[in-house]
Amino acid sequence: MSAAIHVLGWTLVHLTWEIVAVAGVVRLALIWSRRPELRFAWAAVGLLALPLLAVATGLGVASTLSTAPASAGPIAATPLVLALLGVEAALPALVAGWSVGAGIHSARLIAGWLGVRRLRTQAQSLAPELEALGQRVASSMGVRRAVRFVASARATVPMTVGWLRPVVLLPASVVTGLSADELEAALAHELAHVRRHDYLLNLGFALTRALFFHHPCVWWLAGVVERERELACDDLAVARTALTPRRYAQALLRLEEFAQAQVGAAAPGSGLALAASGAGGLSLRERIERLIHDHDGEQRMNEATTPTHTPRHWFPPLLVAGLVALAMLSPACADELDEGDATAPEDAAAVDELGARALEVAWLPERVRLLTPQIEAAAARHGVDPALLAIVTLVESGGDPQAVSSTGARGLMQLMPATAERIVELRALEGELDGQALDERLMDPEFNLDLGAWWLARQLERWGEVELAAAAYNGGEGAVTAWLAGEGELSAETQRYKEIVSTLWSERGEPSSSLLKAD
Repeated sequence: MSAAIHVLGWTLVHLTWEIVAVAGVVRLALIWSRRPELRFAWAAVGLLALPLLAVATGLGVASTLSTAPASAGPIAATPLVLALLGVEAALPALVAGWSVGAGIHSARLIAGWLGVRRLRTQAQSLAPELEALGQRVASSMGVRRAVRFVASARATVPMTVGWLRPVVLLPASVVTGLSADELEAALAHELAHVRRHDYLLNLGFALTRALFFHHPCVWWLAGVVERERELACDDLAVARTALTPRRYAQALLRLEEFAQAQVGAAAPGSGLALAASGAGGLSLRERIERLIHDHDGEQRMNEATTPTHTPRHWFPPLLVAGLVALAMLSPACADELDEGDATAPEDAAAVDELGARALEVAWLPERVRLLTPQIEAAAARHGVDPALLAIVTLVESGGDPQAVSSTGARGLMQLMPATAERIVELRALEGELDGQALDERLMDPEFNLDLGAWWLARQLERWGEVELAAAAYNGGEGAVTAWLAGEGELSAETQRYKEIVSTLWSERGEPSSSLLKAD
């Protein structure tokens, strides 16, 4: 598995609960936030924070690839660890599925943007008196930017497109069919979007939905944003014009009638255009009832817009408590693992405490004993017991720095070039190749031991047992994952390899080994 797939895959896994947590915070904030503009702000911040959260999570996952503490105690192969290994095995499929989905949603977003551009370029200028009305409403709404007002035969409802050069598109039927008050209401709503910079924000929301299309909480947040945005624009339009709430509501109803009469006409593309019709699950009836419902005659705009507390509104906070614990399940999101957690006493010695430790194995062949300084140095750098590093070196190459296997494994620790290349990439060691090809550099005893010790330390941290670490070192991590999951068998070579390493490891303190002839 490449480093990119590992980072992206675990980032997607962690974002599953992180997005739920963000949505839960927003949902709690909405309980005490009554005004639409404040509710919009909460949901907008939550939605726009997700890309930043994804970047931060990805950087955190990536940092563990090269900075994971080699001195941490190994993790036993508990059901929890096996479950995480299963998740890791599924990362390539997860990343592939996300890439396809994100690509489709991005393509739809681009198609929508192109559709909006066509609406804009095909629109026609308004009559001078209607242009003057638009400018007058813009002034009353406090919009100081230049805004174009045009008519479109393809639009079904008034809409706003563009941010730097905003354009208000009015359906041709609306221009000729609405009264002056109704047209003023439509323009006021669209100019409220311009005043609030909603088009620019909507671009950010659309990109976020495209990236996190798979998460229901993202669509919930987007729905809250759209709902509260429309309510906030209604409030602003009524507050900044001479229209009464009832007249404004009547104008909304007339706009809906025009839209229904043009079912076959083009609608705003992919949510990029900001239309005066309802959005985010907000019906026209809700907007009208909210506008005309007045208990005290003067404080209509202060009335709560809190939606009914249906079970779907409580979906995010109910999941937060159960899913937030996932943050601690993977080494990818924790700085370090507790050394005392599920560590077998016998195997714990395989990962040494910080600091150098002497190599003391009486029965090692002379060829391996001559490498003691290099083995001790590499073991100390990466927190591996020098005895285990020496044993793996013995089994791999017999202590021959120039050993090359029939499959291409090279050097003391018989590293495959592909594995060595991955290690160099993860540790950013390209500068230490000294201009040599990697195949040649692997014949350097110190360099080979350094890479092999680092890789062995990673296997010990992942599998928690010398036997499993040895099997992964020889046969690959995927083979061990499948074997533990009952989905395959280890090869005869790997089975024999782990048995030899385990036996030699258990005899490291003995004066002789049952597997070696005395010198």
